Amino acid sequence: MSHTPGPWIARFNSDSQLWEIGASPELDKGFGGKVSWTLAIVLRGGPNAPKGEAIANAHLMAGALALLEELQNLISLSSPFFTDEVQMLALSEARAAVAKAKGGTDESRT
Repeated sequence: MSHTPGPWIARFNSDSQLWEIGASPELDKGFGGKVSWTLAIVLRGGPNAPKGEAIANAHLMAGALALLEELQNLISLSSPFFTDEVQMLALSEARAAVAKAKGGTDESRT
């Protein structure tokens, strides 16, 4: 499985009044600096949703790719040095999170 290359950005669409997650404008300069590809649209929560929830969700989604890449780097750098039970559990949880992000399940812990 392959995902849209990053970086991803969050921007508010003043026409729709919704937040959009898209690929960075640097990937395609043919649209006047606007988001080239819309990956997701963040809908507002219900009437009882906390103020700012949609904004927070949009920024979390836009940062997901960078989080995944850095977690993979951390796993590869840490693996040889983690030896105790707590460290190994943390490493296992991190690997499960990466697997889930790549379309697997979080049950793939080793």
